[in-house]
Amino acid sequence: MSAAFLLPVNAEPQTTVELAESVITPDFPRPLASPAQAEAAAARLAPRLFAQAGETDVVGAFPTQEFDWLRAAGLLTAGLPTSLGGAELHKPTATHSLLKVLQHIGRGNLAVGRVFEGHFNALQLIQQLGTAAQVASYAADARAGRLFGVWNTEIPIEGVHLEPLANGRYRLRGAKTFASGAGHVARPLITGAYPMGRAGNCLCCRPMPSRRCWTLRFGGRWACGRRPVSGPT
Repeated sequence: MSAAFLLPVNAEPQTTVELAESVITPDFPRPLASPAQAEAAAARLAPRLFAQAGETDVVGAFPTQEFDWLRAAGLLTAGLPTSLGGAELHKPTATHSLLKVLQHIGRGNLAVGRVFEGHFNALQLIQQLGTAAQVASYAADARAGRLFGVWNTEIPIEGVHLEPLANGRYRLRGAKTFASGAGHVARPLITGAYPMGRAGNCLCCRPMPSRRCWTLRFGGRWACGRRPVSGPT
């Protein structure tokens, strides 16, 4: 299966982000600088997540506060390189620390860990398949606290596909099932089939507005049962 990455952004190529002391505030937290620091931050946060887990295990709710904690701890950007405000947790040499980070968050609140893993996976795919400008643009979104996810599962007859439009643009049409974090994930990576006659799939990062959707008790209260996806890309 082949894959292309269609992420239209207007940002200029960027490889380094300067984080001056004057802009490090509760709304712009100090980034973690290494995988070991990310691991330690997740370990410190786990008891707090556990203490709050019962309050967030409610149908229709989302652990917004918990993800504010993750952002304040620097964990939403830990999978980025230090040049983009991250902790280098994306590197193969950091796999052990990554697994420990996921373990700590999961033991605190398994459902939070599920959404966090999707966030990390999406940023990893963007770094592997995106251009330098795309990586820089979406790294800025992660630093701003926007959640990412990967929405792949679908019923084949309703699956997402690309419809050609004028001027080299496409429209996404179809639906995904079990879209974790739907209504709260702002930057989902969505797989879509190419138009007829071209084999393979593409990955699109589709900015999503907040919308209500029905939820299922399926490994987390925030897995959307069916999520329509439509719009130009």
